[in-house]
Amino acid sequence: SPKSRGKFLFMKLGIAISTHDRREIADHSIAEWRKFLPIGAKLVVVDDASETPYPGADYRFEEKAGISVVKNKCIQLLDDCDHLVLADDDIHPIDANWATWYTHSNLQHACYVFERKMLWKEPDYIAYDLPRGCLLYFTRRCVEKAGGFDTKFTGQYEHAELSRRIFNMKLTPAPYIDI
Repeated sequence: SPKSRGKFLFMKLGIAISTHDRREIADHSIAEWRKFLPIGAKLVVVDDASETPYPGADYRFEEKAGISVVKNKCIQLLDDCDHLVLADDDIHPIDANWATWYTHSNLQHACYVFERKMLWKEPDYIAYDLPRGCLLYFTRRCVEKAGGFDTKFTGQYEHAELSRRIFNMKLTPAPYIDI
């Protein structure tokens, strides 16, 4: 939970990057994440059984586990964080203020969306017809209430199912939203 120091409230941000057999791409993305990592943020890397283990990974699966299991491990490794960002190894921020956009959005969950049909736009978010799973944002409250990824999904729809579940719990104003 957030820590209070006087009148200031400090919330811990955690970023978890999952990777599988894309060393050069992951190296570049992780370097960019580190470049734009807010002070005090936690960064972890989970390797889903890459043929050549990713050096410095915080956790490595010995056998291919699949997206749902890997993302759940990411959530577990960020158990001391109030704001969680789960990212694939081929995406990274390009702006120093990226974290503030999510943590100050008043949203419990959002996902970076591109090349999808916009349904409507509000001052704080945009609703889309379909999600993307390459970058997902959650608050700790959201994860605690909705749980993690359903492991019956092994490579498709796992993020869409979780976003719908979060929406059905009335934690978001639409199933698939971005800031």
